[in-house]
Amino acid sequence: MDYSKYVTVRAVVAEAMRLLQIRDISELEKEDFIVWTNEAINKIGTRYQLVQKECDLKVSNKSVELPCDLVTIRSIKTGDTYFLPTDADFAIYQNNSNKLPKGHIRGRISIRNRYVYVNDPTEKGGDPISSIQISYNAWPCDENGHTLVRENQMVAIKWYLAFMYAVSHTPDNPKWERLIPFYEKRWDWECGQSRGRSARPDEFEMRAINYMWNQMLHFEHQWLNGHAHL
Repeated sequence: MDYSKYVTVRAVVAEAMRLLQIRDISELEKEDFIVWTNEAINKIGTRYQLVQKECDLKVSNKSVELPCDLVTIRSIKTGDTYFLPTDADFAIYQNNSNKLPKGHIRGRISIRNRYVYVNDPTEKGGDPISSIQISYNAWPCDENGHTLVRENQMVAIKWYLAFMYAVSHTPDNPKWERLIPFYEKRWDWECGQSRGRSARPDEFEMRAINYMWNQMLHFEHQWLNGHAHL
């Protein structure tokens, strides 16, 4: 997985501390900064923050725990056979096998409290389901399990951390109360800028858009010896 466009949450916290002009923070405040970082990422809400992952999960006692970095599930399968998901709990036709779409498993699975439960653990050959494979969208994380942040979101998140720090420390120091409106306004502006940068097409996408646009335009002039003749 290429994480060259990401920075660690520690780097974001360090930027926020320089902005706030504070040197030392407690362990509890560090945890607060990490939580606020995740909140800011969610508020910015760009699809480019998530990465796609795949993994093989071993089923034990008809259940298996989902990965801790999972955000949304893209697909679940066992072997070459896919489970048929529903909006409710990834349920499968269980009682009437005649209605089962071709290539899907007869039985039922459900997801509760970040666990997948296999209520009818049988495959086509009648053997118990020993593992399931999932494709999912996940938070990119460092070696400590902390969320990685895209570089183009770093400035916006820094201002959100400053805003939340000022809000939480207002009862202890009235000076932070005077800074809250400024931090909040700057965060709102940077949040919008970050959304725009994150949703902006990259160079390859821009070339494709340019090609499509040129196919739609009707040029009424002709080029002769490098000059346009209208």
